[in-house]
Amino acid sequence: MANQSSRPLYEKLNHKNSKFQAVELLLLFLLIFLLSYHLLSLERYGNPALLAFICESCFTFTWILVLNIKWNPIKCVQYPDRLLKLKTELPAVDMFVTTADAALEPPILTMNTILSLLAVDYPVEKLACYLSDEGASSLTYFALVETSTFAKTWLPFCKKYDISIRAPFRYYATSSVPSEDDSFEFQQEWKMVKDKYAKLCQKIEDAAKTFVPSEVLPQMDKNNHPPIVKMMMEEEGVPRLVYISREKRPKHIPQIWFI
Repeated sequence: MANQSSRPLYEKLNHKNSKFQAVELLLLFLLIFLLSYHLLSLERYGNPALLAFICESCFTFTWILVLNIKWNPIKCVQYPDRLLKLKTELPAVDMFVTTADAALEPPILTMNTILSLLAVDYPVEKLACYLSDEGASSLTYFALVETSTFAKTWLPFCKKYDISIRAPFRYYATSSVPSEDDSFEFQQEWKMVKDKYAKLCQKIEDAAKTFVPSEVLPQMDKNNHPPIVKMMMEEEGVPRLVYISREKRPKHIPQIWFI
């Protein structure tokens, strides 16, 4: 059995079609014959023959370009299952999500983006997600705190049942009720996770109306505040989740983060 690390992640397979090539060669011969006929007819028919020759030449040129693509087609076959077997060789991946205004960008949509990124099929120890909050919003920070708690339920649920849609709001919008064919265990967990997600949405919605700034991220001017870096999630078995906000001062150009 071949070594897993030496097996390609994709292969190019040539697809030969002798009948197709024979027909195209016949058409090419006929086109050459037709062009030759128009050339020989120039003295007899004059301008009409010249116009026909030019038109047929343009058509033949276009046809040859298309034939060049279709002559030897290649099919690419991917093997994504082999990728996960190369965990030791996979690079670390940092994913950035940016937000600037919690009023214009609903925090629940930003949190769904983060949850879908955290749940990707990739070794969790090599995955990190950073939320860059340009507005230094206490509401966004609160939403991320609650989301980090919910993520510890959502991520195992996605991995356990191989959920393809990994943004909760989209998943529950397309699957309003579990199928009767699903196992009893799945139905129970499905309902439990949905209830927790509904509570998460409600907490964020309530916080947007009556939110009191936290001690970690007090109410501050979004254009005048120190740099903020807060590790939200660093437990084993889940990707790292970090909240960051660049320093901003009057008459001071914000610096770019290098992480």
